[in-house]
Amino acid sequence: MSQDSAEKPPVILERAKILKNRIMGGETVKELIDDVRITRGDMTIDCDYAIHFQETDKIVFEQNVHYSDSLRDLWADRVIYFIENDSLEAIGSVKIIQDMYEAHCSQANYTDQRKNVYLYRDVELFHHQENIILTGEQGFGDRTLKYAEVFKNAQMVKFDSLGETEITITAHKIAYFNPESRAQASDSVEILKDEVTGNCEILQYFTEEDYALMEVEPVVFRELDEIKGDSIYLYFVEEKIEHIEIFGHASVFSPPEGGQEGDFNKMFGNRIFIYLLEGQIEKIDVAGNARSLYYLYEKEEFKGVNQATGDKIYLRFAQGKIETINVAGGSEGTYYPPDYPGIIE
Repeated sequence: MSQDSAEKPPVILERAKILKNRIMGGETVKELIDDVRITRGDMTIDCDYAIHFQETDKIVFEQNVHYSDSLRDLWADRVIYFIENDSLEAIGSVKIIQDMYEAHCSQANYTDQRKNVYLYRDVELFHHQENIILTGEQGFGDRTLKYAEVFKNAQMVKFDSLGETEITITAHKIAYFNPESRAQASDSVEILKDEVTGNCEILQYFTEEDYALMEVEPVVFRELDEIKGDSIYLYFVEEKIEHIEIFGHASVFSPPEGGQEGDFNKMFGNRIFIYLLEGQIEKIDVAGNARSLYYLYEKEEFKGVNQATGDKIYLRFAQGKIETINVAGGSEGTYYPPDYPGIIE
């Protein structure tokens, strides 16, 4: 076999039941048949058939191919190993197991002395520790898979311990940073979890803390509510939305219960915090140039409108219905009817 420079370990033929020298396409080759094993440094490749192209300095492995090194195991229909630059291509039914990851694809190319891997066609990356799967048309991973990504029709799904879907994120590109337990999605991002859906251009999801940060034109839909701002945080507890924080040009639009079509309760401010309990809004705090408009209905009968402005507005709910509105700091308010229990402080 080939002998490399002093810096590189040699390629060693450990075993093969049959070895033939012949000419193929005008090039001298060694044909290795049955129970083949070739090693180089920490790398071992086993198969049932291999051809060493001596002039182009590559080895083609076929039939029950298994590659392993100190970091990973790989299986494929065919592996081409390039001796000079210590790189390889795995083709057909590729499966890779490395640390907590399991990857599947149609083709995997290891470059830069097998430091980085590029994945092609029908890419699936399973992270068993975090119970997530990344899919896409293409993928990439660094040597230790501290960083991995999928792109082109990328999707990330997180599962609970019973295998039920907790959250789904789609985007053009999704990267996963393993040490931080953080996913970052970019370009045409959509998030779906429980009753919440949202769109933005950049999203970060922290799998252990179970919260998402949406940036660049984020909009969130919760049932019939529409939420917008410069950035939106979604916090989840036990697979349910617990509270939402909106920063910068924050707004919330929601149709009043029992209201007419076209009526929308509205809130605006620099910051809006929404707190939920058992799936229903419990309280909303609006701060910074706070404004609110609420339609009041009782058994689908219109009772009036509440408008308020101030430094801060506090809205409290009972069983999903507005109960009190408190306004603080430089406040103005108009309440119809007058006996509605809104309070200006």
